[in-house]
Amino acid sequence: MVARGVGVVRAPGEHLYAEDAAIFLGSGPAAGHGIREAAAFLLGEARQASSPVTVLTDPIWGPPADSMFIYLNGRAGIRVHEAWWTTISSEHPVLPPVPVEVMKSQYERVSAGLLDTRQLDRVYYVTEVQYNPPEAVMRREPRARRVFSFPKPSGRNSIDVYRLR
Repeated sequence: MVARGVGVVRAPGEHLYAEDAAIFLGSGPAAGHGIREAAAFLLGEARQASSPVTVLTDPIWGPPADSMFIYLNGRAGIRVHEAWWTTISSEHPVLPPVPVEVMKSQYERVSAGLLDTRQLDRVYYVTEVQYNPPEAVMRREPRARRVFSFPKPSGRNSIDVYRLR
């Protein structure tokens, strides 16, 4: 068991079950490639910002949402929120036009108050390209600017960071 554990740490792709390795180390949405880089970029932006930074992410379990909460929420003035309102329709904006109630997290379904994006200076959106490809983000937010794209091993999928405001 110890030898297998060491093997998983040293060469996870060789020592995990093939299906698990493909899911968690591959290029799909559950793989964590690009998460660390996206979080580091946003943390750097927040440290240089003169006003608080808000990070919106997809209302899903797993990356990038879980990771953004873990790595960023409450650090350097960053507030992370699930953009649950994007599930209303594929055309609904990422930046809601009216105040919306937000939850502490997808795991703590208690109110964290109202979020009025009209009063925010710096808003970023982090998504996985399989959930929201660039054309879908631009349809929802025509003024969005993709500031970074962190590719996964296949080169087809990525963690994308957009500046919304």
